[in-house]
Amino acid sequence: MSDPSGINCWNPVCEDPLLIEEEVFLITIIKIVVKDYEFIRENIIHEEDGDYKWEPIFLCMHCWETWLDELKQLKRDVPPVLDELSIEHCQTCGSGVREDEVVGFVALGELKYAAQQPNNTPEIKWKINKNGNYICTACLHLLAKDVVGDMWDRYPRQNDECVAGMNKRCWRHGCSADGDCLEHD
Repeated sequence: MSDPSGINCWNPVCEDPLLIEEEVFLITIIKIVVKDYEFIRENIIHEEDGDYKWEPIFLCMHCWETWLDELKQLKRDVPPVLDELSIEHCQTCGSGVREDEVVGFVALGELKYAAQQPNNTPEIKWKINKNGNYICTACLHLLAKDVVGDMWDRYPRQNDECVAGMNKRCWRHGCSADGDCLEHD
């Protein structure tokens, strides 16, 4: 039997303890940046305090797979937003994701004890097991609002655009989210 990690599944319905060396999912909100022909996942941080703008969320395998199925059901009749400038695609809806756009990154991995433990204090580290998947901002919003409810204080957005603008990716067409965008109200 593995040791408890001290981290629980974020799902309020579950909240099961996540065990050391158990496969679990981590959802982070990031931007993909291309540097020297390599894709770099950059965390989105508050400039004021250096903390995450949207807290990373750990989930047990069952909860993430259930949420993903629900999300795919909600998006099944919605065509993807295709874009020739995309560098990745949303796991859920197939829409394109451009460099520097706010996206979710969902990865399967394990919580492990750190190799170095100063003062003999166990420290837990996250170790990704394989490449993760991306979730576009529109699907993140749907996940946070309609599948889960209140995942974060503020839903992830590109530029504080409205939901209609988010679904159309209005920021790609010059929307400044000040209400003057022709893509939406």
